[in-house]
Amino acid sequence: MLYIWDLTTGEVAFGQKVPSSVVILKWTEQKKVNHHIAYELMLGIGTSITQGMLTYDAFREQWSLKLTPYQVPPNGGLIRSFHCVDMSMDRTYIYVGTTSGEMLVYRRDTLVFRACIPVCSNGLVDLIVLPDESVLCGGGDGVLVKLRGRDVTWQVIKQVSYRDDDDCTGTYDAGNDDCNAQFSYIILHKYLCPVNDFIIIIDR
Repeated sequence: MLYIWDLTTGEVAFGQKVPSSVVILKWTEQKKVNHHIAYELMLGIGTSITQGMLTYDAFREQWSLKLTPYQVPPNGGLIRSFHCVDMSMDRTYIYVGTTSGEMLVYRRDTLVFRACIPVCSNGLVDLIVLPDESVLCGGGDGVLVKLRGRDVTWQVIKQVSYRDDDDCTGTYDAGNDDCNAQFSYIILHKYLCPVNDFIIIIDR
């Protein structure tokens, strides 16, 4: 089941049975439809990436959720489980980290799969889109990878790795020709979390 709570009342506003467990979710857009706000979500349901449109039916006085799968290659070879999700700054692309260590790229406006980018081994545990549109990825094999690109074309800008017995504090220089920001990180495990001007990796 998928439940959505109304934070103003603390009550369940909507519930719907889904075919498999929802492993990742991201609110991607909201807009006004017929005097009410409609919400768009991206959900990872089992091994499928799905768009959800949450709208309010004023006549029935209830919410409804329409699920539309993103299109994938017809040969059926792309079957993955998911760890994490983020979205490009212009909201055009969805980036999904897989348990196989790849970043999947989907185009949100057309609901189409675009690319599968190998990043690491032992799972791409989390990722975050930085202000310069590069993507910082944390791998289960202890690597921190910065990717730069768009759509189907990507390249590794920087990569650092650590061992479990390494000092747990380090500095990651995210600077390049387009971005001179400095990012510090504390390595406790492989989960990325943005806090102001820092990238913090925390255990979960």
